[in-house]
Amino acid sequence: MRRILILGASGYLGRISYKELTPYLDLHGTYFSADQYENNQVMHRFDLESDSIAALLRELLPTEIIYALDGPYPEQQQALKVIVEYCRAEKARLIFFSSVAVFDAVNSHASYENDKPLPQSAYGKHLTQMERICGDLPAPLYSILRLPLVLGTNAPLIKQLRAAHQHKAHFEVNPNQIISVNTEQEVARQLHYIINRKLSGIFHLSSTDLIHHSDLFLELSQKLGLTEMIFAYNYSSNDDEYYALLPKYNLLPAEYRNSVANLVNQVVLNEQISIFSTKKH
Repeated sequence: MRRILILGASGYLGRISYKELTPYLDLHGTYFSADQYENNQVMHRFDLESDSIAALLRELLPTEIIYALDGPYPEQQQALKVIVEYCRAEKARLIFFSSVAVFDAVNSHASYENDKPLPQSAYGKHLTQMERICGDLPAPLYSILRLPLVLGTNAPLIKQLRAAHQHKAHFEVNPNQIISVNTEQEVARQLHYIINRKLSGIFHLSSTDLIHHSDLFLELSQKLGLTEMIFAYNYSSNDDEYYALLPKYNLLPAEYRNSVANLVNQVVLNEQISIFSTKKH
């Protein structure tokens, strides 16, 4: 029987995964401090710094593990090494959420699945090391899902955009930064497909095209009806710089690939539905 464990199910990416998969699969998750999960029989409190990941794995015996944990980098890396050994011994599959940050020293072009990571930030270097640890597994047993900027109703930057509008505060945009994007909804659908088909390898769960950071948020603010936004323009360079992923070598089917325009329209529609539902209640 398939049993999926989401490590970090109460976090941003973990919640996206949990909501998508829970109607269909035997699902367990971990949380750290969210009280609403205390009486949930499939949610297990887990403290990365003091609890044993090995004990949790022995108790639940998952056949697939989705890694979406936050926490101190050394503890994360040690926990992932234990998970990799568990997966090797039990032939369990590991799905690891990574990000465009593994290429944050690359600014001359978008990055593809087969490109060698080139990080400069502490976060990018950490994720690169985590990807290396995953790579110790046999190829069929792991998937690395790299994400670009993720948009959606619960996305931090969308919340920040609305808050800036409400309080008439500045919202910072980068006119020279070229990015790719995805949405919470599409990440969930793509993850579900990868799990169902037991796909392995590195996936860039990203839009099929690119947009300037400033153009994206100007368009979003207009379509969301956030009038009179105050934008602070951050010119980090005289030239365009890329902070972008593109899918090329490990493609999902066409119905799981989207343009920036389609993803922006999806965000706007979901925001309108969310506002309507809130008013209705």
